[in-house]
Amino acid sequence: MSVYIQEECVSCALCVAPCPESCIVEEDEQFVIDRERCTDCGDCVEVCPLACIVKV
Repeated sequence: MSVYIQEECVSCALCVAPCPESCIVEEDEQFVIDRERCTDCGDCVEVCPLACIVKV
């Protein structure tokens, strides 16, 4: 599985701090996950208030 931030993301940044690998970064006013550093732990999925981060 991998973790993905959907387009519905409102860039609230609540997912950034819980990420143990610091792999969530903002690009062009949208947050994205650096796939090379992500370990698919799911910590960001748990804190997203809009359920915009999903495991696929």
